[in-house]
Amino acid sequence: MVDQSRRWGAWLFALSLVFVSVGCDDGPDAGDVDQSPLADSTSSDATASDSATPSAPLGSVTFVMKAPEGWPEPVFVNEIHSPMTPLWLRLAPVDQDAIDFTEPCDLQCPSLCGAPAIDISDLTQRPEGALYAWDGRYWTALDFDPAGEPAICYAQHNAAAGRWRAEFCFQPGASGAATPDRLDNDRPCQSVDFDFPDDDRVELVLDEARLRDAAP
Repeated sequence: MVDQSRRWGAWLFALSLVFVSVGCDDGPDAGDVDQSPLADSTSSDATASDSATPSAPLGSVTFVMKAPEGWPEPVFVNEIHSPMTPLWLRLAPVDQDAIDFTEPCDLQCPSLCGAPAIDISDLTQRPEGALYAWDGRYWTALDFDPAGEPAICYAQHNAAAGRWRAEFCFQPGASGAATPDRLDNDRPCQSVDFDFPDDDRVELVLDEARLRDAAP
């Protein structure tokens, strides 16, 4: 009788261990959970800015380009980005391709944009220089089927922290020259590296030697 009681006791004890092992499984261990930051799901092309997309841009930067004080000849820049005459500023992570940081006029495809805008000015007549405030965003084009329905054609991204490069592009003019209707796409540029988002202002005074070399 005592042996039988011991056998029943051992069986109940083993059964209780089974229930405990099943009932106490609260899910995977912390090491099994994907704790990586939210990835950018809108683009398959990885760049320095696609490792993680925060809910808001990391910061903003104001870019300023000035002509040398007292420079006697015009220095033309375009103040509004367009396919016909690109803006005077280009941005890229160092050693990577330039980004498209100007917001598309129409996110839908087919595009309903009007004629490209052009606003050309002479830097020598603007002591404050040409200014552009970048909000830390950029866009990439998405695949689009021309035969399909209208669709979103651009994906928005937030630039990643790191070392970036700004190119300041200009077009020297001859003394007394009138403001041109458009600028050359292959006009000269000067570059400045900066840390984003730590540097909130990047300013360049154009080099006089570069201006002389590029003069018409």
